[in-house]
Amino acid sequence: MEVNEALRRILGGHTKLVLALVVAGLGIGLAVRSGHSLAIGQYGVHSCSRWAFGLTPSDPPLYSATTRVVLDTANPKAEAESAAIASTARAIVTSPAHVAAALAKVGIRRDAATVAACDIKLQPLGSSAILQISARDFDPMRAAALANAIADDLIETRLETSRGQAVQLVSDLDTRIQALDASIGDLDSQVAALVKSSLAAPPPANDFTARAVSADAAAAAARAAQTANSLSALRTRRGDMATEKVALEAERENLLAAGAIPPKPTVIDPATPPVGPDPTQRLTYVALGLLLGLTAGVGIAALLETVRPTVIGQRALGTALGAPVLGELPFRLEGA
Repeated sequence: MEVNEALRRILGGHTKLVLALVVAGLGIGLAVRSGHSLAIGQYGVHSCSRWAFGLTPSDPPLYSATTRVVLDTANPKAEAESAAIASTARAIVTSPAHVAAALAKVGIRRDAATVAACDIKLQPLGSSAILQISARDFDPMRAAALANAIADDLIETRLETSRGQAVQLVSDLDTRIQALDASIGDLDSQVAALVKSSLAAPPPANDFTARAVSADAAAAAARAAQTANSLSALRTRRGDMATEKVALEAERENLLAAGAIPPKPTVIDPATPPVGPDPTQRLTYVALGLLLGLTAGVGIAALLETVRPTVIGQRALGTALGAPVLGELPFRLEGA
């Protein structure tokens, strides 16, 4: 079968089917253009469509506002470290509780879970410590206000977390220092008692004859030597504890100094109302819908033509019958 003949049989014999599927594809493209999509996140599945705003496709377009922040972290040395910082920040800014607080702050009444899943985006800028936060709304002023509120909430959360960790570390060090003070005081008491007992004991006998004569003097000498050894061990332990205490106090001072001037998270580029709306990609979706419908229509028509072929035109009839066509009679309805 020639190509022209195949096209004539497929398109000519199934025109209505092909047109119907083209129109259906156009409808699918328009529906996708309206914003139908699903966002699957840690808080569930949400419909990210225009109707999530309470809008219809004829309502005003959406606007995205962006702000940039830098957190209280060390500068990342690789993209993996930057991605880890961004993941931590993203977990905060896309939390429904934090999004609800930001929405309440700027006076926007929308579902926090849907906004968190569909309309709040955070991404790192290369391998730097700078993060870009985007917020979307159908009003440009509200989009900018929401982006700034989300950024402020992220900074406040980071500051609270950093302060809490520093306070806990200082408290733990204070507890250890107090325990060392108590142990050192106890050792001082034991040393004082040993010194007192050693002064009260008789001096050890140095003369061999005296030791042989007096067993009590030998026992006293042994006790005095034991006391001296115990005293030396206690003083060594006290010295070690005193050294550890000095190290803990130095660590405590360093923590306090670092907490006094910590690296501070900052908004380096506040969001401003966007000048234009987000691109809708209408023509792209419509073209894809038409192409999908045309492909499906031609494919189904070709399948039907393969299963049940049709004959269109004199030439096709002659080819099918294997005989020349002598003429063509006009088709008339009965009673015409």
